[in-house]
Amino acid sequence: MDMGKYLESRYLKAADYPRPTIVTIEQVTEELVGQDKEEKVVVYFRGVEKSLILNKTGITTMIDLTQTTDSDQWIGHQIEIYTDPNVMYAGKRTPALRLRAPQQPRTAARPVPSVAPPTPAYAANPTNLVSDDVPDPGDPIRAAQRGPVSRNPPF
Repeated sequence: MDMGKYLESRYLKAADYPRPTIVTIEQVTEELVGQDKEEKVVVYFRGVEKSLILNKTGITTMIDLTQTTDSDQWIGHQIEIYTDPNVMYAGKRTPALRLRAPQQPRTAARPVPSVAPPTPAYAANPTNLVSDDVPDPGDPIRAAQRGPVSRNPPF
């Protein structure tokens, strides 16, 4: 007989979520939990076998995320469960599950579309130049348009 089933907890723990995971709330109940049978808020998630016991931090986070103290209104909300490795409990640092609004997926920077810069009018049509009436002796296009230049001034 496999005794491992007696060692498993019905409730989620930090080791169950090594990576942040988005879940949807399916049910919220009050249950007697632990050896002392203390009444706690327990949240069940769609498609997740184990449930999550909420402490005061978890309850206030849920109220902040859902904007309501009515746990019936939490149903259907998506939240992200993640492991915080730096929670202090009984004077010791220990990993614990935390809740937050779903984070946007981290994606690589969007590639810049490869659009050619606009072509200047003179590059597309070299004869369509704006004339400033000042001849440029080094401009071969203008030189060809002008024809031979007389070296003798007309006066």
